[in-house]
Amino acid sequence: MDRLEERSTSHLEIIESHKTMIERDSSEISGNWRAITIFLHFVCAISGYASSTLFYIFWHDIFGLNCPIWARLEPPIHIRWLKEMGTEVIEEEGPEFPNDDWRKKLIIEFKHDFHCQFFFCMCLCSCSFGIIWLMMFWRCGKGGYDTRVFTAPWRIIPPALIFHLIVAPIVIGVVHNFVYGYWSFTKNLKTVAATYMNATEMAKFERHCEIVSYYLEVYDINRYNVCHVYTAIQIFSWMMAWSWFLILGILSLRVIVATDFRLLITTVYKIPKPENSGDPGATGEKMKETLEPSAVKNRMKKITFSIPERGTHQSNQSTLVV
Repeated sequence: MDRLEERSTSHLEIIESHKTMIERDSSEISGNWRAITIFLHFVCAISGYASSTLFYIFWHDIFGLNCPIWARLEPPIHIRWLKEMGTEVIEEEGPEFPNDDWRKKLIIEFKHDFHCQFFFCMCLCSCSFGIIWLMMFWRCGKGGYDTRVFTAPWRIIPPALIFHLIVAPIVIGVVHNFVYGYWSFTKNLKTVAATYMNATEMAKFERHCEIVSYYLEVYDINRYNVCHVYTAIQIFSWMMAWSWFLILGILSLRVIVATDFRLLITTVYKIPKPENSGDPGATGEKMKETLEPSAVKNRMKKITFSIPERGTHQSNQSTLVV
């Protein structure tokens, strides 16, 4: 069909040709765009709810409303001091207190409650926004043009893209701040513990969270396993963060490939005057053709118009034969 159209119009003079984008019918758009977006928003909602619940336990019940993110540690009166001077380590013996527990004398400055508050709020917002956008994409997520309740459901894409462009980096930054802020606290705690415990005792604590559990034993907090709670928060929070990032990527790809639109090419040709026919009606037999090139199937429409060339005996009134 394309070759036939090329042969029939190759000898004609082009009067006008232009391209424009038009809305695609929603039935022509793959449902995977909507299904994947809905699923990822569902993951955002579930992981946000799980992260907020677990972090509430972690913050309120385990640490007693003290935020451990980027907390500072100050060791108590030393039982022994280890000072590193170049490559030589010098050990100085201090006063012995055999009945004293270094964990009770350790001073921790919890001065960054804002980090915990912001992380908790972002987890709740992730749950709320995930549900809201899930419902919106459920109704309008297929995009294109429709004749039902929403005639242009594709209009949800631009505001959704802007929203996710703002939220996704914030969520990833908040989760990164929580993970590395808590890691800094546990690392410093383990460093202080190594000052008061020998190598055999320190070998019992392979992970940083285990030394935190040991530190909290003196406060009789045994209802929760710190390692399990923190690991669960890590899993759900990173799941939440990467879900928002993936949604942003999918929406960006949808805009780049113009899934909700098709390219309409309009070309107007001039039909030459018939040489061996004086019938004015013979010049009005040409054509309006709507073709769909196989190379861009379902993505492009081409409309061809033809205008007959007029003889001297024809009227000056303009005529467009379609």
